[in-house]
Amino acid sequence: MRAWEWVLVHWPTSWRRRVAYVVAIVVFVLAALPLVVRIAGAAVDLGILPYSALVILCWVGEGGLLVPIPGVRLLSWLTIIQQGANLEPVLVAMLAAVAMACGQSSYFLIVQRGSKRVLERLSVGPLKGHVPIPTAAPDGATSVVPDPSLKEPEIEVPTAPSQGRLATAAASIQGRLRAHPRRTVFAVSVLPSPLTTLTTVGAASASVPFRIFFGAALAGFLVLSSVLAFAGQAILTFVAPA
Repeated sequence: MRAWEWVLVHWPTSWRRRVAYVVAIVVFVLAALPLVVRIAGAAVDLGILPYSALVILCWVGEGGLLVPIPGVRLLSWLTIIQQGANLEPVLVAMLAAVAMACGQSSYFLIVQRGSKRVLERLSVGPLKGHVPIPTAAPDGATSVVPDPSLKEPEIEVPTAPSQGRLATAAASIQGRLRAHPRRTVFAVSVLPSPLTTLTTVGAASASVPFRIFFGAALAGFLVLSSVLAFAGQAILTFVAPA
């Protein structure tokens, strides 16, 4: 039996397809390696690499990958301070602010898209008429119209003190978002905390327009990154005066 005949007999089509994908990817990487090396060298020569690392770190720290990674947000703040001391602080602050706003926008967009998909599923199909459907309230907020035929069971679920405080904070943020969405998003962006992501999710759930959310978040993060970048510049001046 020839080699190609043996492959056709003993290797399923799915395995041959996987091997072809791997070979194509390896060949592509090898072919593109000289170009990647040249681009990387040009980035180092132009000083782009530190700024690129700063942008990626700030984006990931604010949830750009939709996966909370402990410590990355604090590491991004320390990087802003360090880069502000060694590079142009104004440019560092601007790039960091845009990256952090884009990172929080990932949460906003995924929640907003998910809410629309849920509403589409609730308005048609077997679930229609059997679950409460969120509707727009007169003030533009999102409310829920309960179905009279549905009876909610009275079940007391024990909650930890931290969960109770988190629920209270979430309710307070929802109320503030309905009244003053720009101010609320701006405030939690200037003074970031675990409530920052909670506010982003609440803004998307409350149907806050994306342009309002992004503008307020960008302004707040710009204030934060400017303070950190110029703090790094001040530390450098104090430690190593010219």
